[in-house]
Amino acid sequence: MAGKWLLDPRNVAIQTGGTGTLTGGVFTPLTDSATIAPATIISALDGGTSVEINTGDTGIQAGNITVLNAVAASPGAANASLTLKAANDIIVNDGLNLSSMLGSGNITLLADADSSGLGNIAVSAPITAGGNGIVTLEGASRITIGAAVKGKSVSFKTEVTGQTRLSGDITTFGGSITFNSAVVLTGNTTLKTNQDAPDGAAISLNKAVDSDGLSGPTGLFWDLNLEAGNKGDITFAQAVGVGSRLGDITVASGKDLAFQGAVRSESLSTSRVLGGNILLNGSLNFSNHGIATATVELNLDTIGRITLKSGADVTSGGAISLRDIVTGK
Repeated sequence: MAGKWLLDPRNVAIQTGGTGTLTGGVFTPLTDSATIAPATIISALDGGTSVEINTGDTGIQAGNITVLNAVAASPGAANASLTLKAANDIIVNDGLNLSSMLGSGNITLLADADSSGLGNIAVSAPITAGGNGIVTLEGASRITIGAAVKGKSVSFKTEVTGQTRLSGDITTFGGSITFNSAVVLTGNTTLKTNQDAPDGAAISLNKAVDSDGLSGPTGLFWDLNLEAGNKGDITFAQAVGVGSRLGDITVASGKDLAFQGAVRSESLSTSRVLGGNILLNGSLNFSNHGIATATVELNLDTIGRITLKSGADVTSGGAISLRDIVTGK
């Protein structure tokens, strides 16, 4: 009877004192519970050699990669990239930092490299790419961000039913931030694309956005702050807060702002800095836990046009402020 051989991977830890070596910049473990030292990785990166750490396919383990001790490129290091490629999970418990590189310094985390449908990413320490570096995180079912992530641009992707859970700030230096998975806030979060780059870039949330349903420190749900600079569009392609209400949504800067689905949050505010148009394409519900307050819970302010599409009902427990041209279509 013909069949398919399933080859199991090995676990890898990046830790001080690790014994693994690189071959052409690649580490593939030959033993279970393999280790490789940060110093070994840094030496290659500093010399301009891109590094890939993978979990192989000749073991009897799950195929996890765990960063136990920090990897930080030396000042003035040559252009190189760092890729972690795990059959199962990637756990970042200490920092990955290529910010001092002269070149791009891309950082890529790929969980579920064997396409088994299993493989999460958990980040509890900062990830910082080089000044022109791209940060890419891809997993099967869940990406959990509990620390700051910075790069020229940052993207997140899971399988169709997966989600990215955020309680850390995501910052780029004039590059885009893209979520191709559902987003769940587990803490107050800022998405910012205009760090040291006034023009900024697009912020695209292409799936639903929700809170985790747990109260924040002030008794409200988790807040979402967005800064996209002078030229960055901000797009919510699906519903926001419908599964579980968000706290305050604040747009400090950007160009065009579009909500293509319904929105449920404590409040929604935009700044006069917003230089384009605002599109509201679904129902809007703003309430401080259903209690009417004297605060402005819907405050839309822009240089351009505010458009409420047909069916975009607005419900607010507090004041509503709409500034500039308002149209309905």
